[in-house]
Amino acid sequence: MGSLVVTPKSAEELKFLVDLLERLGISAQLLSEGEEAEFLTKHELTEAGKEFLENRAQTALQQKNRKTWQEVQAETAAKYNWPKS
Repeated sequence: MGSLVVTPKSAEELKFLVDLLERLGISAQLLSEGEEAEFLTKHELTEAGKEFLENRAQTALQQKNRKTWQEVQAETAAKYNWPKS
């Protein structure tokens, strides 16, 4: 599995994210500005894609039995046997 961090806000944020990904066993690849621009152009959401994601988010927010972030995180941590911090 890999990840992609595009335009962190600061050097500290970049270091935090790369360190976190490393601790999780996920490789990170830093892109040059040109590679970043090419990636964003290639994978830019269409208006239909943006509308789909907005509708999906609104539908999820309207669910009465939706879980909190903490519940989802705890279930995921248990499922993958993540170490407790």
